[in-house]
Amino acid sequence: MWNYRIIKHSDGNPENDYYGIHEVFYNKKGKPHSCTKDVIDVLAEDVKGIKWILSKMKLALGKPVIDFSYFENMEAKAIKAKRRLK
Repeated sequence: MWNYRIIKHSDGNPENDYYGIHEVFYNKKGKPHSCTKDVIDVLAEDVKGIKWILSKMKLALGKPVIDFSYFENMEAKAIKAKRRLK
């Protein structure tokens, strides 16, 4: 499962924080496990497609913002787990 979510990007300095819409992917338990590296562009073959994308993106406004560092931490945990399996 996936949906659009607002992701907060931060380098530790609040003055540099910015937000973008990403595709977020969920595990079987419904917890976010990964997201697109870059923000999503609104591109479609026609206006109907753009309307669909924007309607789905608008749903992200009603959900909590996710900090990008959450996904960086998830990736680090996955790498550690793979190393333990070797």
